[in-house]
Amino acid sequence: MLASGGVDAEAALADLVDVSRDVEAAVLLRDGRMAASGLPDERAEAFAAAVRKIVAAAEHMKPGEEAPLMRLDARVGGKALVIVRDGDRLAAATAGARATAALVAYDLTACLRAVETGAVAEAADAPA
Repeated sequence: MLASGGVDAEAALADLVDVSRDVEAAVLLRDGRMAASGLPDERAEAFAAAVRKIVAAAEHMKPGEEAPLMRLDARVGGKALVIVRDGDRLAAATAGARATAALVAYDLTACLRAVETGAVAEAADAPA
């Protein structure tokens, strides 16, 4: 999938996984639909469905209704889950227990922006 003026979502996701030391699995969603994944189709769809449910639950629980959920970090079963939103796009990744959520969120945000602007990050581990 190619965003207007951006890079291919699959290429941006592949770059994310290559340069981010912490990301183990990731998906990109646009308007709630799969835009890219490095996982086999069945696992990707299951991960995307879980992300949609988690985001919906978090949206329901957050205080105030004006601002949408922009970032969610969770630790479950020795893994980290990080989800970021940029407009109608979501990026979600799992990472190891020692991952720094802020760095993973930075990497995911850079990936989403690369799809939108075409700027693939040179160094995903730059400070946020």
